[in-house]
Amino acid sequence: KGNTYYYLVEGKIDSKTGGKGLLIHPTIVFSPGYNTQVFSLISIPLWQSYQEAENQDRFRIGVGLVYSF
Repeated sequence: KGNTYYYLVEGKIDSKTGGKGLLIHPTIVFSPGYNTQVFSLISIPLWQSYQEAENQDRFRIGVGLVYSF
């Protein structure tokens, strides 16, 4: 059916779910020292088409730390 986001109920696609979305993810990365990176990002929807309005994202925020050894 072309759905990228849906729920299965008893092995079948629930017709009240499903849809697609396109989001951008601007990210800021900072390296305070050797082998360490700190990052933050926000995901902003550019386009969404979901069966149920509550499945649509307004935004997402994330932060993290990466350490390589």
